[in-house]
Amino acid sequence: MTTIKVPGKLFLAGEFAATYSGQASIVLAVNRFMRFTIQPHDNYQITSDQLGIYPGLLFEKENNPLNDDAWQIVTQACRTIAAYLPATKIKHTQPFQLQITSGLELDGQKIGLGSSGATAVGVCQALLMYYQIPFTKYELFKLATLTLFQLPHFQKGSMGDVAAAVFGGIVYYEKFDTNWLTHQLSTTPLSNIVQNNWPQLQLKNLHQPKTWELLVAWTQSPADTQNSLQRLPVDPTTFLSASQTTVKQVATALENESWTAFQQALAQNQSEIITYTKAANINYQTSQLDHFLQLIQTFAIPGKISGAGNGDNALAWTKLQDTTKRHAFIQACIKADLRPLPLTIYHE
Repeated sequence: MTTIKVPGKLFLAGEFAATYSGQASIVLAVNRFMRFTIQPHDNYQITSDQLGIYPGLLFEKENNPLNDDAWQIVTQACRTIAAYLPATKIKHTQPFQLQITSGLELDGQKIGLGSSGATAVGVCQALLMYYQIPFTKYELFKLATLTLFQLPHFQKGSMGDVAAAVFGGIVYYEKFDTNWLTHQLSTTPLSNIVQNNWPQLQLKNLHQPKTWELLVAWTQSPADTQNSLQRLPVDPTTFLSASQTTVKQVATALENESWTAFQQALAQNQSEIITYTKAANINYQTSQLDHFLQLIQTFAIPGKISGAGNGDNALAWTKLQDTTKRHAFIQACIKADLRPLPLTIYHE
């Protein structure tokens, strides 16, 4: 029996731009998890505390009775690993039972922590470990990304949740060339795609200042990230260029532990995203999130809306020594009907 845990994610910077090839973003892995337990079994069986028992055949797309519902990531991940196996030394596969338990909800609600990416990563990783196939973090990222990329609902996504789930900590991520990957999928065996270098892809962990504390405020209203990516035809060139510069400034500020530069860069990225989403007619700001942005200005602390907006979460940072300010900020969030979540950055 093998059990793994996969962390959830929160975006720190680079949202919306991160859905475009070559664009930079910064993603945080947080200490709420999905757990995957796999063991030998008489036949293939997958169970989920959210979805029950999967009733179809795992590896045959045409026999999948639930191809368009919530099981699609799980079944597609199984097919991705099945397509990858011929390139390994595994000649015979043994049936398994896979149990999936999610801790990325609160009071039965999703809280914007990237369950899709965590699911793709967890199923792929569990099967690789079960069949004793060595893998690097880059290979796991690619396999989980290929899983989601082959599902139409997720093709426009950034895959930042995958990056955080695989690498942990604070992740600097530049998205791969999606046109290249689309072409590869129609011309190249999947195992070769995994082994190839992906144009424009960059992934690395950033430094986490030890005296900076994260605070997450939840709006208690779930957002649908994929629907938020449906935009009016707006030329994104200016936005993408500005975001790229600003996200790199955020990364540099973290590396240098420069509090003022960090605060300024986050505020700049927030302003860029607001301008872009208004132009593209994307539902981004809500009264609660606007109130949060007012609070971080009042308390003079770094902060920003996290992810696609229109619900879910916002982030703020305080210093360890500023306990009075942190407590007052938390109380102000609660008064504004923003629920503080006990989340910290998760390192493996």
